[in-house]
Amino acid sequence: MQHISKTKKMILSALMITLSIVLSRFLSIKTPFLAISFSFVPTMLSAIWLGPKYTCLIAGIADLIGAIVFPFGEFFIGFTVSSILAGLIYGLILYKKEGELSKKSLLIRLIISTLAVTLVINTGLNTLWLVIMYDKAFIALLMARVVKELIMVPIQVITMFLLVQATRKDYKKIFNIRLGSYMRIEEYLKEFAVVTRKPTLDAMKYFMNEFGNPDKKTKFIHIAGTNGKGSVCEMINNILVNAGYKVRKVHLSSSYKL
Repeated sequence: MQHISKTKKMILSALMITLSIVLSRFLSIKTPFLAISFSFVPTMLSAIWLGPKYTCLIAGIADLIGAIVFPFGEFFIGFTVSSILAGLIYGLILYKKEGELSKKSLLIRLIISTLAVTLVINTGLNTLWLVIMYDKAFIALLMARVVKELIMVPIQVITMFLLVQATRKDYKKIFNIRLGSYMRIEEYLKEFAVVTRKPTLDAMKYFMNEFGNPDKKTKFIHIAGTNGKGSVCEMINNILVNAGYKVRKVHLSSSYKL
């Protein structure tokens, strides 16, 4: 995904944690040995939008808060570890740092990540934790759980594929960093400094492409200098207005060193 400011990442993370707790604690079917819920939705959305680091934190914090505030049965740290590892797997497979995943690529990654988490975490590790907690036979628990996990794989893949496609447009509007109303110049400069310390035309072209090439959609007249900028702006403004053009003046008194 495209660059998101840290503030927006924190807001989105808090939203995903809350959604995960609600789905796992209040909108799920649970028994001591089986659980059916859609708590995978916020975890996988976080993986696609924020990457592995944030997804691990979101999954771990959501599990801990849910277990402490809204407990279901006995708390066992192994399930928190499983949640973090699942977030790591989803993040490593589903996250694309630059640009967007095509529909085909998204579907393939959803299938791979879902199978990996299902086999390694849900069927393997979580069954092991239950054996440790309840002193049950591993094979007996595994047989009871594996059918449910395999049934959930296509449901999970289809749900996430449709959800990502449905939310993609709104996500871009809300969280993408763009010039204009979606970001301040300070945010732009911070992001610019992360990418390169020696700005070149290549770097500028990259950023303009990331922001949707606003330079190709709007006409600008840049006026710089030591003295007389204000007078020149006023003269050009009056000429263009009298000629019937809609004009907006923007005065930037601050200077930045890149």
